[in-house]
Amino acid sequence: MKMKKVEDQIIKEVSKMVDVLIFLPNSPEVKEAKKRKIVSYLKDYNLTLLEFYHWLLNNQNNSNAIVLLGDFNYLGIGVDVNKQKAFELYQVAANLGNAYGMNNLGYCYRHGFGTFIDNQKAFRLFQKSATLGNSYGINNLANCYVDGIGINMDKQMGFRLYRMAAKLGNVSGINNLGSCYRFGIGTLVDNKKAFDLYEEVAKLGYRKAQFNLALMYENGLGVYKDLNQAIFWYEKAAKQGLPDAQINLERIKKILNIQSHQIETISE
Repeated sequence: MKMKKVEDQIIKEVSKMVDVLIFLPNSPEVKEAKKRKIVSYLKDYNLTLLEFYHWLLNNQNNSNAIVLLGDFNYLGIGVDVNKQKAFELYQVAANLGNAYGMNNLGYCYRHGFGTFIDNQKAFRLFQKSATLGNSYGINNLANCYVDGIGINMDKQMGFRLYRMAAKLGNVSGINNLGSCYRFGIGTLVDNKKAFDLYEEVAKLGYRKAQFNLALMYENGLGVYKDLNQAIFWYEKAAKQGLPDAQINLERIKKILNIQSHQIETISE
């Protein structure tokens, strides 16, 4: 039987699948991109989303499988979007000591997905996840300290936590660390460090970093001003559904068109 033949392989891959979905995208464009990635991933095992979803339903002894089932419900992958169900599944996984489940449950409490907003609970869950070394939990805990969510504001602590998340390779953590250097959050302003960090994760396809990198090129921060590069990175971010990137892209193109028209007029 097909499912039986690949079952051992799937068990080994569940943690990787959790990591693919863990960031909890909240825009239709990103959701569809994640869905395509999962479909492609499952093709390696000759499985459909529906087959894998049923496998998850039948393997609830694996806490990572519970988290992933929650992600499927949260994102509407292989099933209708059901954030209440996702919340309940994250809660089960968190109670089993799963760091991803704790992080996602904290995210639900932070934004009111499937439950009421409770910043104190969100903070405690991010803290538990971070204590277990989860880079997403560390990054979200940093957000709490920087913005004073469920805890007194402590930007220096936030900076240290972003640095920890970045060292673990968390793309959001790297981008956020770049913003700390850009705006002097918990550290001194260093535009070159900010530029390098944005560039690192922009090249990995992280749309917020692509947008931030474009801003750096547009304004000559940490790098020589280069509107062509700014356009290049705004386009990358815009294609991933970031509205501000599209707005800035149109603004720069309009400016360049005006300048080009003025040059042509002078030449005449």
